[in-house]
Amino acid sequence: MAVGRVVILLALAATACGRPSARAIVPAPTGETSGPSAAVTSVDLPAQGTGIALTPDGRRALVATVGGVLVVDVDAGRVAEKIDAGDAPCAIAVAPDGRHAWVADLLSRNLTELDLRTDAATARISLGGPRRPVLTPSVAVSGDGARVYAIDGAKENLLVVDAADQRVLHDQFLDIHPGGVAASRDGRLVYVAGCRLSCVDGEVLIVEAASAAVTKRVRLPSAPSGLALSRDGRYAYVPHGREATVSVIDLAGSSIATLAVDPHPVDVAVGRDGLLYVPSFASASLVVVDPATRQRVARVALRNPAHGVAVSDDGRVYVTHAAKTLSIIDMRHTHKEVS
Repeated sequence: MAVGRVVILLALAATACGRPSARAIVPAPTGETSGPSAAVTSVDLPAQGTGIALTPDGRRALVATVGGVLVVDVDAGRVAEKIDAGDAPCAIAVAPDGRHAWVADLLSRNLTELDLRTDAATARISLGGPRRPVLTPSVAVSGDGARVYAIDGAKENLLVVDAADQRVLHDQFLDIHPGGVAASRDGRLVYVAGCRLSCVDGEVLIVEAASAAVTKRVRLPSAPSGLALSRDGRYAYVPHGREATVSVIDLAGSSIATLAVDPHPVDVAVGRDGLLYVPSFASASLVVVDPATRQRVARVALRNPAHGVAVSDDGRVYVTHAAKTLSIIDMRHTHKEVS
């Protein structure tokens, strides 16, 4: 029963209701070639994964699954540990020092702290009441590791937690259904992506981290299915699950450009090279886009519909699926220029 409910809720959240954007869309290039299949390896999992995060040293991948968080030894290509972290963990963020991770749970509606030195859950904080969230919860950690930011799509709030003692510092009402959260590296701002009412339109809220007050709103062409920031903090990237697009928001002026990707993008990650890595649920693929030129760099065909994505500094990309597998893609051997 719980598993079926999780699958239904995750499918609804990933679908993210929206309408086609009226903005100009960069067309998909016609001469694109996929990377060689040898660049993609798979790790068998005991359950399908959703959210994924990497430890700072890149040696372990933490995969949220029904019933816990899987710790994957990426060099050995196997699951090394399973941590009990709630009923249906669906989002995970790792502290910059790699000692702790924080997990948002879809069903139990808890925020769970994990001690990665012992691979055990050490604290749980309630995210909200029993209502079903419109979008799946999300979590982020500040650049200094001192604050944790969690959102819940049912209570429509932003929770700010002191990472040292697990105190809730702010419980800020947002008046949108939140579905993605990210923190600036300097610790000054928090960004929340979400939607209103029936999730036809989307918004990104810019929040002052110290007070949790919303200082600015940026309208989106449709509901979001993820959120990531550029490494220099100048841009926010928002995929739209009901469109084959990613919005690029200039955070200084709030202007929006639109990038074309494969249908039903469900997440986005930013690499050390500044490229965007966008997994597609509908086409079972990973598209790599250069946001500076608005051109696709590569497209990698995958065996199963994609869920979440994370990218390491050494050029490896990790994708979870609607299947019991984790794909590891070595992009150093996969980048192909688009004609």
